[in-house]
Amino acid sequence: MKKSTTRILCLISLALWIIGGLMLLVPLFSILANPQATAGEASLLIVLSPVLLIPAAILYLIAWVGALIRATQLGRWGWFAVIFFFALIGLLIYSFVGPETPLPTEPPL
Repeated sequence: MKKSTTRILCLISLALWIIGGLMLLVPLFSILANPQATAGEASLLIVLSPVLLIPAAILYLIAWVGALIRATQLGRWGWFAVIFFFALIGLLIYSFVGPETPLPTEPPL
């Protein structure tokens, strides 16, 4: 998978996570702040938040696996470890500054 594709999928996923998380958290905080308020509108946002969170997780997983496969194909094991162990930050860093070419191999002696 190209780095540009990884970057786009990662950024779309991050935006969906932020919007879906706000859809989940804002109503919960408003209910906690005003217990007498009706929960009808809040429950609608809480129920609809997975509509954004589930596709965000799927897009992120596709970008993550694609980046891991690409790092392996390039023989960049350091980048593989960064993407694998530091998933969100590692994938973002890789998508912007990661390598595009394989490591140079030394000719046999």
